[in-house]
Amino acid sequence: MEDTITWDAETITEDTNFIWRAAKAGDLDFRVLNLKFRNQAPPSLRGMFRQRRRWFAGTQHSSDVLPRRYRSLLGFRMVAWALSPLIPVMSVFLFLFPQYLPQPLLYQFGSLAMFLFLFVITLVGVRVYIRCERIQLLAVPLTPLLVVLNTAGALWGWVSPVQTFAVTEKVAPKSEKVSPDVIEQKNPYLTEGDFEAHDGENRLIDNAGFVWVSFKDE
Repeated sequence: MEDTITWDAETITEDTNFIWRAAKAGDLDFRVLNLKFRNQAPPSLRGMFRQRRRWFAGTQHSSDVLPRRYRSLLGFRMVAWALSPLIPVMSVFLFLFPQYLPQPLLYQFGSLAMFLFLFVITLVGVRVYIRCERIQLLAVPLTPLLVVLNTAGALWGWVSPVQTFAVTEKVAPKSEKVSPDVIEQKNPYLTEGDFEAHDGENRLIDNAGFVWVSFKDE
């Protein structure tokens, strides 16, 4: 597919542009794998703002690749994305100063439901990552602030689109150690004590479909 579609396109959101052009080139089918992959955010708020700005501007710039019947849907999504930073701010403002805008009861309940839905999305993310880091719990009370910070770059990209490509710097992750007990529990080819009895030479598992490199737990 890469040879047929190629990455040769004037865009600053290469992944989005590539898959849209691939879908436009002909019949395209896909499957979603039930797997989890950890991503890494930019190392600074400024870097995150610039990244979101490029995402918004690049997606908007590549919108002509989509069929016309999808462009209105994309346009609605882009407006909602750009205005997302204002939603928590407006919600708090109208709660503190309701006299500035007439608010029917139905509108108040609807606004409250939409505001609480932000916390539901955060809770889903915390549930996924809570086994790795307990600090994720802080995201729940900080949801309104995180929404503003995470989407402010999109508003910036709407007001002032960027035209140049840039690479988001990442920090090399610390090596994660997995205990022998965990490996023995997860791997059907291993039984309790196999790591302690292993002399560190040769392969620990020979009849598996993949190769494990043995090591001694110091």
